[in-house]
Amino acid sequence: MKTSKGELLAILPQTVYAADDVCTEYNERFKEEIYALWKDNAFKNNEYFNVYSSHHEKNSLHRIAPFKHLTRVVEEHIYEFLLAYGYNEFIARNIKVSQMWFNIGEKGNYLFPHTHPGSFISGAYYVQTNEENWLQFYDPNKFSAVAQPDNVNDFSTNMYPIQCKDNRLLLFHSDLHHDTVEQKCERHKIVISFNTTAMFWKTGEGM
Repeated sequence: MKTSKGELLAILPQTVYAADDVCTEYNERFKEEIYALWKDNAFKNNEYFNVYSSHHEKNSLHRIAPFKHLTRVVEEHIYEFLLAYGYNEFIARNIKVSQMWFNIGEKGNYLFPHTHPGSFISGAYYVQTNEENWLQFYDPNKFSAVAQPDNVNDFSTNMYPIQCKDNRLLLFHSDLHHDTVEQKCERHKIVISFNTTAMFWKTGEGM
């Protein structure tokens, strides 16, 4: 954007990958299995997540049906994302899902701003959403203790919201800060979240 004396340059972009209509034919099976796991294990809302989450008790959904299929599809999308981002094919092929869990949100629930330490690429697959559900991403480097702009624009904003939609897959680097706003409606939001690891770290290849 040009000013009277110079120009504002937007540099160092943050990147999120989005794909719609992912695994639509499995949606009901995912929902049924998640509700069954929730009922059998009595996962509770806690102060860290403020949603009903299997993150601590059952974070290996990628190893069981029907989530094995979702895992394969997710890894195909990770491959596409990383190639487009600029990684070589070896690295893109060897980023694999290492954890997968579900979150169930209801009225009054939200997620605090957080990252996913120890993971390379993280993501979310939305099984059931409401129109009000958004995932918000942050650039913490734009927070200043000195002053904040009065008129936030594309150059000064430190937050970017992306709407959560049924069968939408989002991928992002795990150190990208994100949260969700408080849910106002009763209908459950059901999300399958996951982390990844780089398989070549074990051998030192690709570095």
